[in-house]
Amino acid sequence: MKPGRFRFASSYLMPPSILPRVQGWDENLALHWAQTLKVSTEALSYALLDAQLIDIAVARKVRSVSVPVVEKVDPEAPSGLSPSQLTRRRELLERGLSDHYVGLCFEAHQRGFISAGRLSEALLSDHRETREISVLYGRSIVNEY
Repeated sequence: MKPGRFRFASSYLMPPSILPRVQGWDENLALHWAQTLKVSTEALSYALLDAQLIDIAVARKVRSVSVPVVEKVDPEAPSGLSPSQLTRRRELLERGLSDHYVGLCFEAHQRGFISAGRLSEALLSDHRETREISVLYGRSIVNEY
């Protein structure tokens, strides 16, 4: 992946206000903050560099390590999901329906900002599939009369 893509992702995912202000970056610290922020060490290094919290030499050090695969956490696939639930969530993500977006849609519906019909439209689904999504995400649909 090109640095430009990492720079966009890092500025979007890690605005300067949430970046750690620490001294003495080493491999352990880089891994800790990458896991905490749920980003790659490369994206973390660019965010820190762009925020002028580290210099180029330290950025190289941060980028030189990577989070082991067994320790990576996918926020779109929380632990505890069955294999079929995990597959379904990934299918929804491929359609552009992230966990965060689905949560916002159901929140808007629960607060009465959008109807059940608009909820289905926002989720790119029909009534039946919206019910399935509500179960998958542990949400409910308000009955409208």
